[in-house]
Amino acid sequence: MPITTQVKPTAGSILYIGPSSDTPPADANVAAALAWTRIRKTETFGAFGDAAQPVTFDSTDEDRRFKAKGTRDAGDWTFTCGFVASDAGQQALIAAVDSHQDYNFKLVLGDEPVNGTSGTIFYLFGLVLTARPNPGGANNVIRLEVSVGLNAKPLMVPAA
Repeated sequence: MPITTQVKPTAGSILYIGPSSDTPPADANVAAALAWTRIRKTETFGAFGDAAQPVTFDSTDEDRRFKAKGTRDAGDWTFTCGFVASDAGQQALIAAVDSHQDYNFKLVLGDEPVNGTSGTIFYLFGLVLTARPNPGGANNVIRLEVSVGLNAKPLMVPAA
């Protein structure tokens, strides 16, 4: 199968919140079996994924800084929705702020191939740190700004 070089828009991407859990799903099959609630009116998605902490050593006799990789951090993931108070997914996000549990998330990108059945899926796992309404100004849409502290490397299932 040839590899496509065509880029795809984010439009058509769908976000879900799943149940809270003490541990991330062991694999994508376990994650797919979870109960998911759609989060409606998503607007933007921030970057996510592992990054290594740099570890450095300055050698005086060689006048050189050496670098190594330290611990990995999946980072904080932010996304924005148009605020809809009656949306079950947004209600779950707001309630999750009060919890000390990690939650499961599923992001299905709108990048499915022409004859495919699903876009690329990312399963994410973390603490909902914020879910804040932002009214903005007179000519703005009220938004819900969300931050999730990720506690596991995201699982990716390529578009099929």
